[in-house]
Amino acid sequence: MKLFIVESPAKIKTISKFLGKEFRIEASIGHVREIPKKGLGIDIHNNYTPEFQLIEGKQANTKKILSLMKSCEEVYFAQDLDREGELIAWHLFDEAKLDPKKAKRVVFNSITKAAVLKAIDDPRDLDQSLIDAGMSRTILDRLIGYKLSPLIWKMFESDVPLSIGRVQTVALKVLVLRDREIENFTKEEFWNIKADFEEGFTAEIVLPPKTKLLKEEKDQYLEKLKDPKAFVKNIVAKVDKRRPRAPFTTSTLQQEANSKLKMSVKETMKVAQELYEGVRVRGENKSLITYMRTDAVNLSAEATTKIREYILNEFGERYLPKKEIQYKGKTKNAQEAHEAIRPTYFDSPPELVKPYLKPEQYKLYKLIWNKAIACQMSPAESDATIVDIDINSVPFKVKGSILRFDGFLKAYDDRDIENSSKKKKNPDVNLPPLEENQSLIVKKFNPEKKFTKPPPRFTESSLVKYLEKFGIGRPSTYGSLIETLIKRNYAVLNKMKFETTEVGRKVYDWVEANFTSVVDIEFTAKVEDSLDDVAKGTSAWKDTVDNFYYPLRERILALQGFVEEDLKAEDKVCPDCGSEIIVRSGKFGQFLGCSKYPDCKYIKKKKGAVSRAVTTGIFCESCNGEFLLRKSVHGKYFGCSNYPKCKTTRNQLTHDELATFKEHLAKLKNGSKNV
Repeated sequence: MKLFIVESPAKIKTISKFLGKEFRIEASIGHVREIPKKGLGIDIHNNYTPEFQLIEGKQANTKKILSLMKSCEEVYFAQDLDREGELIAWHLFDEAKLDPKKAKRVVFNSITKAAVLKAIDDPRDLDQSLIDAGMSRTILDRLIGYKLSPLIWKMFESDVPLSIGRVQTVALKVLVLRDREIENFTKEEFWNIKADFEEGFTAEIVLPPKTKLLKEEKDQYLEKLKDPKAFVKNIVAKVDKRRPRAPFTTSTLQQEANSKLKMSVKETMKVAQELYEGVRVRGENKSLITYMRTDAVNLSAEATTKIREYILNEFGERYLPKKEIQYKGKTKNAQEAHEAIRPTYFDSPPELVKPYLKPEQYKLYKLIWNKAIACQMSPAESDATIVDIDINSVPFKVKGSILRFDGFLKAYDDRDIENSSKKKKNPDVNLPPLEENQSLIVKKFNPEKKFTKPPPRFTESSLVKYLEKFGIGRPSTYGSLIETLIKRNYAVLNKMKFETTEVGRKVYDWVEANFTSVVDIEFTAKVEDSLDDVAKGTSAWKDTVDNFYYPLRERILALQGFVEEDLKAEDKVCPDCGSEIIVRSGKFGQFLGCSKYPDCKYIKKKKGAVSRAVTTGIFCESCNGEFLLRKSVHGKYFGCSNYPKCKTTRNQLTHDELATFKEHLAKLKNGSKNV
């Protein structure tokens, strides 16, 4: 008997009809092992060796598979063709202590008979580089979550547990900074001047790039435009060609499904997974799309041929370019081991399978189908005319455009929502016949008052686009990332736009102040680069973890006076009652205290701890008490020494006070090494 292991039970129905009776198919139902939730679960002093246990709730299924692995003559690991799939296969292999000679790794981009049988005929070994990349990502995320999240648990009031994440908190930073940019935005008035002509069109004044027309300048222009004498200065006529964009990657599918179908990133990935694993069509399970986690924009030669045949039959020769169109990816950290997202079969158009699909499955399948067809179609063509007009030596311009050939637009309009709405507000106009040096008659001038607008709030679509642009995280994880931001109450979606909450801002501010590298976009992108190097086999995974963790370790040590992995046996015994010393959380972070609290209130003092307040030599204007330089979870500030009777605080000093403070500090330093 040969064992064929997939991730999802839904794939069993689709794949079983391809394999012979010598195969038994089982599903791992995703991951099978995890690091225990209690404790760090990683031996930092032993090359970050993780501790694993079988995932609760899946143990019966996993043990059945492990038993079959030992009894079968060959084991085919057919998990998804990404790092996560490789890691799941390795977990099964490692837990079963399987003979490497029996292990065969098979990968396929589409669930078709040809693809599956070809993979079985050409298996490979488990890829240790991909396993290392997946493992180091798991270890990094565990270190961040376990080490940093408890530091904020009691600092901020919240109805839900708070957390800090390697990618999650960077995404939070992006949202917080955008919200603050909007709040601090001051709108400015500016003007535009339009000229209506007797000839039946309107032109706009031309200003230097990035120039705003102020009210005074507008009045000056209108004065200059009195008794207008207008003529056509120049005419440029050309054919505009709009070429189709590449077929879907994971990221672009998430973006366009969100903007066009109003589907969340999480829902998009869920429905795409269903379409990939197989849907019941005319009595049999049929996979309708290729693998939906991909950065690739290329298509197989077979798929391109099928698409071109479909275009010729459905739309005609004019819609088919002479040569197939090739696309080159621009995504940072792209993993292009397989195809772009496309339909699996080109004899199953959306309308034909619609009766068998749920509404959301049909909408997403149709989006993917139309995009894949359009990417190989001819460009759309428009006759474009740009007319430069001189009115009393003031330049005006008008652009006219007429769509002459719809090309790929017949299958799919790939303009994003922002561009589409802009097009509606400023439509191109049909121009009358015009000649250079032709005189024109101005009917009237129309001054328009406008105001600058703040940057827009992020939607799920624009956040995904931003994160991918800067190489933050992986598109396959964006759905769970967004879900976490909302679940932690760091942000809410209001009319499909993100708004950060007070607790979300406080958490970001605290991380920014205490662990800057965790929310540094460039640093986070470098970590992703390092993980990709590990996956390629050009970098050691331990170096990647070291480079990220050790700066955090030093900061944790400075902040709380200890790191858990360095505690000695004597540090873990309470000197007052002999009970176990444990790590506890308070409003100022973590500390070591007796496990018998409140019966025993022993707290281990931080090594090298210094006073949380420094005298300043500056005195309070309210009560004449001396100001102290204090430190809170929100940063440093000056507070009156007579607090709580006097609650006067300051965030800044005057020039003279600053000189006094520096002189006072110099005196203090002579007597204390801790200042």
